[in-house]
Amino acid sequence: MLKIIKQVIFSTNIHVLNNFLNDQICKTILNFILLHKNKIGKFNNLGKGEFRISHFKNEDYNSFEQGNQFIDFIDKQLKINLQDNIKEVVKLCEKDFGFYDLKLLNSWTTIQDKNSVLCRHNHAPCKLSGVFYLNVDKNGPPLTFYNPNPLIDMYNFNYHNYNTFTKFHITPKIGDLILFPSYLNHDSNNENNMIENRVAISFNMD
Repeated sequence: MLKIIKQVIFSTNIHVLNNFLNDQICKTILNFILLHKNKIGKFNNLGKGEFRISHFKNEDYNSFEQGNQFIDFIDKQLKINLQDNIKEVVKLCEKDFGFYDLKLLNSWTTIQDKNSVLCRHNHAPCKLSGVFYLNVDKNGPPLTFYNPNPLIDMYNFNYHNYNTFTKFHITPKIGDLILFPSYLNHDSNNENNMIENRVAISFNMD
């Protein structure tokens, strides 16, 4: 009998943790961010429409320097432990991403207003990136990841699996945390955000 040995190679891991933050913590952080919304600068490199992004550093809302820690700022202001919780989760799945002893490099918040679009980008040369959502619409745009194989678009596959998709959609919910390799391109599938104040916190690890 013919024996076939299947090998799955070059796969890409994305981890989705539902309810990483409970509703009460999400509301507390969201209210704090929206209270200071006007102090967060508009940023056009990653989005279309009104799109605000900021690296907080202490109480300097206008600082965009590399290494600013919004998560650390939130932890100190609201007396919560986001940074420790993230490290604990990453420790559990670090082998899947091929790294160990990862440290939080930087973090920031994004606020998308109605009709804004998140454009395609990646976070290279960092190793691991993540995002958790404080306010999203269940019918809103997905977080879309693109196949890192640059030749995948050349082929019209008859059968699809996770290796042959050109892109993969995740519809985030409030409180969800999504971890992914920093080299993966991602966007909102060119779909408009349909709510005021779609808010997320993103971070890179190295």
